[in-house]
Amino acid sequence: MTYDNVPFFIGLPNSGISSIGDGSGYMLPCNSVVAEHTVSSTPQKTLKGKVKRAKSFSADNFIDCRIDMSFYLMADNKMDNAYGFLFDNWDDGGLQRGNSTGNNFFPVMFGGNVYDECYLTNYSVSVKPFSPVVCNATLKSLKPPQKTSISGYTGDIVDYYDNISSSDKIVYGHTCKVSGLEGEVVGSKLVLDLNYDKTYKGKETTCIYDSEPKNYLITEVDAELDITSTGFKMFLPYEGSLTTGDISISLLNYNGSGIAKPSNGNGFEIRLPEKSFVSQESLGIRGSDTSQTKIRIKDSVL
Repeated sequence: MTYDNVPFFIGLPNSGISSIGDGSGYMLPCNSVVAEHTVSSTPQKTLKGKVKRAKSFSADNFIDCRIDMSFYLMADNKMDNAYGFLFDNWDDGGLQRGNSTGNNFFPVMFGGNVYDECYLTNYSVSVKPFSPVVCNATLKSLKPPQKTSISGYTGDIVDYYDNISSSDKIVYGHTCKVSGLEGEVVGSKLVLDLNYDKTYKGKETTCIYDSEPKNYLITEVDAELDITSTGFKMFLPYEGSLTTGDISISLLNYNGSGIAKPSNGNGFEIRLPEKSFVSQESLGIRGSDTSQTKIRIKDSVL
């Protein structure tokens, strides 16, 4: 099921669909949303026996429902709540809006279809000069809609989204600020593009006779940052290298506004801490053309 240019409503963590309300402050204007429902089953076969069509398959797991979405980052304090699921932690005056390093779930709705208990499994941020910053995210729903037809959204979208969705609010690659890269294999002023990916791995906990999972436990959290630059400092040693300081990319619009900033410190940003692992490097030079260096930096969060 694929939707293009669709409003995507997302509520508060560990709450029901009622927390979305009228979508005020909780809507992401997505470029695309794809929902995939997969049922896992096992063929039922007996030795020298014909398969009984009525009982030819039996479910051996719960429905695996994934929601993939793509959207631009837009910095406006009226939209901050919609980006809360991307934060590991965001304590907004006693109200938790973050995903608690992948442990919190969120209710979502798009096209009138309600998906409950959605956990963030991964998201990526692509930063390129003079282009809008694009974020792609995947959610896993433990309570997707079942045995219902596809529905359409019939409500009214709050009218101030017309103003929020202007190009002035969009975060562009050339309006972001990079710090901490200079001296870490490449030069920070010569960065061509950045790609950041964060993955949350978890597993469902189940009990005998349960028709749905009890909860979802996070087992691993890892982050990777791929950097392309014209700067070059050194070849990596055999054992790899550790960064000597924090690396951060502040995601700002043209006037320096960020997402959930200053209510959540620096707001939503890409950050790899000191002693992250530089695991890969490639260098390319073509004739008299400029050189390009690509490096990959990894961080294990959990």
